[in-house]
Amino acid sequence: MNYVKMSRQFVCSVAMPLALMLAACSGDKPTAGGSAEETGIYAFEGSVAGRAARLAQMPENTDLLEWTSGAEEGAVIRLSELDSVTLDTTGTFYYARCTNSSGEFSFDSVALHSPYAMLELAPYVEGEWWEWDGNWSFAEYDSLGERYTVTYSVIVDLRKAKNIDINVMTYLESSRIRNLVNQGKTFETAKQQADGEILEMLGMYGEPFAFDKSDYVDSQNSLIAVNFLSDFMWEWNWVAAPSEMANAFAATGTLSQVDSVRDFFANEIYNWSKYGRMTDSEGAFLGGLMAGLFDQGECTAEREGFMERVTVGNVDMNISCVSGRWTYKKIFMVSNAVNARFDVMTDARDGRTYKTVTYSLKYEDQTWLAEDLVFNSTDGLYTLAQAVDLPDSVVMLSSGECRESYGDHAYCDAVGSSDGAIDYKRLGQAIDSVMAATGTSQYRGICPEGWHLPWGDEWSNLLEWINEKLGEEDRDYMWGDDYLARAGFEGTYSGEKREYVVRLDSRYDDYYREWEYEKDEKWATLISFGVGGWNIMSNSPDRSFRVRCVKD
Repeated sequence: MNYVKMSRQFVCSVAMPLALMLAACSGDKPTAGGSAEETGIYAFEGSVAGRAARLAQMPENTDLLEWTSGAEEGAVIRLSELDSVTLDTTGTFYYARCTNSSGEFSFDSVALHSPYAMLELAPYVEGEWWEWDGNWSFAEYDSLGERYTVTYSVIVDLRKAKNIDINVMTYLESSRIRNLVNQGKTFETAKQQADGEILEMLGMYGEPFAFDKSDYVDSQNSLIAVNFLSDFMWEWNWVAAPSEMANAFAATGTLSQVDSVRDFFANEIYNWSKYGRMTDSEGAFLGGLMAGLFDQGECTAEREGFMERVTVGNVDMNISCVSGRWTYKKIFMVSNAVNARFDVMTDARDGRTYKTVTYSLKYEDQTWLAEDLVFNSTDGLYTLAQAVDLPDSVVMLSSGECRESYGDHAYCDAVGSSDGAIDYKRLGQAIDSVMAATGTSQYRGICPEGWHLPWGDEWSNLLEWINEKLGEEDRDYMWGDDYLARAGFEGTYSGEKREYVVRLDSRYDDYYREWEYEKDEKWATLISFGVGGWNIMSNSPDRSFRVRCVKD
């Protein structure tokens, strides 16, 4: 997105005044167009007046609903008569210009022989750099502006239309209606189908299609939809012709069937959630649109908790139905970059099967549990004593023991007022004793046989490698638990802070110590994930955390 560009795309509102006289005269054959549903000559005489509006400069300190303002003076609008069978133009055209900064315009002395008409808005505004020569022909690519152009349109039945509006939604609607009419559908049937498809694509279930009427702005949801789609169209026009998008929707009634179109919109939605200032209503709309791009349907009570992982380009995204609305979270997968191998293992202690993932990192090969350990736990959360598989009497320091070791001190008062503190020295000695007895440099703890609690270097090597694979932009705007998701670990997509057991290595000896006492903590710290990264922290007796085991 670019929040400083000034748009030359417009939203037009056309009021149909009482002065527009619609007369139906019977006759043997129509003078222009006609079909089985048209049985006479339709003469339309009168005037058409209205208002045009454009997308304003992107707001910095205002919300999305303030993006529109009057179109510039000189914007050109064309009214075309359409054949009532094919919806092709018949050669009868009328032109008008916006006459002031409010975007007002009018067509005088309009006379048509078909009930169907198309109103279009020129992509340029008259000024020093462009002057209309009377021809309705615009280059698809604007070499001066270095972007593609779009001519918004709306197709209406003048017998029924009131307060006509032209915008990005009616642009898509027009392309779909013409496609369906060419398939043999009547205009009324084609319009009804196209309108329903647009609402479904937007995730606007149970709402009427009002985008072709100027009073759609009275609906907050409709206004949000037009503003976002107009912005996305503006961004699209920097990279591709708008006709590509319109043709994709015309052919299928959705934007989900052409990967380049779908992925562009999905990335624009994600960018908004990443950088934009959004209200709750705007966030809800973008969630529904994201789900619509991947044909997820409506988020109903029956689908509560449903989650679908979809692919957008070279990244994955989770789309979830939560509390009656769709949410989305981008998952950056970098596992393929190092030929990650996925497998399973079974914990012989309880027969539970876990997914595993092996990486060939620059320092070593690592095989991790790709899921949190849940042995003897219903939720996968453990105290430190449980994680290291040692009694509380070894791990925890009582108030009396504290005073014996450190004297009468405020720290020991705090220990006495709680359930105790961690005795890092005694814990370290116990773990050293276990490793000496087993003749191994790894400490198993609560992990299955053949697996161990991860060293600090094992965590660091994995996370630093993932960090190298990410661009600076992604590193700055992510939750730290995304590091694990990007490594192929499951169950880490919530954006919550997640804490894991880690045993520190020699590189941490001087840095990670108790701030007030020189107690050796290197056996009992944890890794904590938060916004923007991860860090090693001191443990506390009231913490519970998760376990990811590493294969010996």
